[in-house]
Parts: sequence; C-alpha cells; structure tokens
Amino acid sequence: MTEPTNKREAGRGDSADIRSSKVMRVEFNLGYTCNNNCVFCGEGENRDKFQKQTKDLLTTENVKSDISSFARRGYKHITFLGGEPTIRKDFIEIIDHAKKEGFDTVFLTTNGRMFSRKSYLKAAISAGLTEICLSLHGADASAHDASTRSPGSFQQIRAAMDNLAEIGKEFSTSTVITKLNYMQMPDMVDLLGAYMTRRIYIAYPMVTGNALRLYNDVVVKFSDSRGYVAGAIDNAIRLDRMLTVGHVPFCQLGGRPGYADILYWGGEVKRVVKKYRGKGINPDGSIVDRHGASKVKKNVCRSCMYYFLCEGLDHRYAQRYGGGELEATPGEKITDPEVLKSATHFYNKIDVPVDKG
Repeated sequence: MTEPTNKREAGRGDSADIRSSKVMRVEFNLGYTCNNNCVFCGEGENRDKFQKQTKDLLTTENVKSDISSFARRGYKHITFLGGEPTIRKDFIEIIDHAKKEGFDTVFLTTNGRMFSRKSYLKAAISAGLTEICLSLHGADASAHDASTRSPGSFQQIRAAMDNLAEIGKEFSTSTVITKLNYMQMPDMVDLLGAYMTRRIYIAYPMVTGNALRLYNDVVVKFSDSRGYVAGAIDNAIRLDRMLTVGHVPFCQLGGRPGYADILYWGGEVKRVVKKYRGKGINPDGSIVDRHGASKVKKNVCRSCMYYFLCEGLDHRYAQRYGGGELEATPGEKITDPEVLKSATHFYNKIDVPVDKG
C-alpha cells in the first residue's frame, strides 16, 4: 500500500501514527478495578476471574519496571487501559515514569470521572499525559448513567469535558452503541461539537463479558440503529469532526463505508504489544487478540465489493439475529483501504487542530 501523507491516528480511541510502521506501541492494562460497572463491559469476565491476580502482579514497582523494559526496546507510544487507570493511587507516578522513560505519546482511555477534579487533571497532564480518550455513552444522564450503572457519572464526565475545554486540551471520545443509547448518537455528536474533540469513535459492542451476559438488554440490531448511526456521521461532517464506527459490516453504514473504523486500524494491530490483556494473564505481553477470530461472513458477502476489507458480523450476533441484514454492494472488489478512506470528509483534515465550537 502506498504511504499516504496524512499522519494522524484514527483507531479505537487511540492516536498513534496509523501511517507509519515504525511506531511501536504498547497497550498496558493497569488492572480490572473500576468505579463504573458498564452493561457492555468486555472486561467483565476478566475482572471476575483475574482482578486479584492482576492486582498482585501490577504493583507500582512491577508496572514501572515493565514500562522501562518497553522503553529500552524502542516503544514510543504507551496506552493505559483498565478497568479504570485513574483510580490507582499511583497513577500520576506511573504517568511521570512513562514520560521520563522517553515515551513520546502517553495515552489514556478513561471514564473521565476523576478528571471532574480539575486539580487531578492538571496533575496528570503536568506529569506527562499527552492524549485522553473519554468513554461517553449518551447525550444525557439517562442514557450514560444507565450504561455505566453509576448514577452521577454523566455529570462527572461533563465536568471533565468542561475542565479540558477550560485548559485548552483537546480529547477523543469512545462510545459503545447499545439498546440504551443508540437513538442518542446524533445528539451526542452535537453535544461534542461544542468541545475540542479530536476524534469521535462509536462502536457496536464486542460480545464478551457483561455484553454477553446481558445480551438481550444490550446488543442492538443494525437495522434498528443504522439510521441513527448515519445521522451521527452526518452531524460529524456538519461539525467538521472526525468520526469512525467500529464492529459494523460496511453494508450497515448507510452508504458511508469509508467511516468504518477497521479501515484505520486493521493493519496496525500487528504492531501493538498488549500487556495484561486478553483471555488470561501472560506476563510476557504476548497476547493474541481474542476478538480477532470471532467475526463471520455469509454467502451473500462473497459478491460484495467490500468483501476483502469488511470485518463481517460478530459470530454471537449472527447466532442470535442471523445474517438477514447483510447485503452485497455490487462492483469490482476493493483491496486498498485508501480508496474508501480518501472519500471521507475528514481525510484531508486529520492533521488540522480542532478549534472549539
């Protein structure tokens, strides 16, 4: 594939350089403890099985030692995940250590609740936190708090967003599309238009953990939600915001296949080391993505022009809802994702800083 000129990440709430194979990234899970209990949480199963084990493994000393090891091996981008990393008492110390070890990008995926305290937010940024992705699951408290099962969490994430705006810090967002919030997708994008949003990522659930346990209450059908997802894309275009959609067949994007997140992420996962993630605990960091083999395609897909790029259906979705929603888009098969990406509204604007409002 020809190396394009755009160099800003668009993958799964993360912001490494998607164009360069030279970027070495590590995703570091800092434990499964969390102050939310999201209905869709893919780590719910791991939290039940491995929370104590990871807590014993992930001491401050061990975490800092692992960070130093990755730095010596040439990694320049580190993403901290959980659980909820910010509720660790040593989180600021960990951020400071990563920055001192020479990581150019110190990225955090967070529910944002701790950043409702402006002093804590400023401390994290001062310590070396460079990029933030907030988990936002609705346009108001009714949807967000029902999704997190934590009353008051929407008020706190809004406070975090206001604090970020006040200090002039842009951020990204990650949203799981469920039966609880799918109708709010366009309104949520409108809400984010008032902030310095670098990237908006919305995605259907990965059907593991809580999402599997609560399947009937959580997993929404594409046919019910695709109009609202299309509305979210349209609003992002109107607001000049970058938006991608995850875990969705191309035919369910309402004629907007270039906004499928898999186009921006698929080749990058091979260059990511995942630490303390996945099914079980492998302290050496050699994790195989347990979701990678869970997608299926149907016979109708074989003639689709997007066959080689589309990720298909989650096999548990196919078992529950079937494949009747899938349809082939006629045309010559496309193998180069740049063909679709270059047609998106934001493609040539990825490197341009976002101005508030």
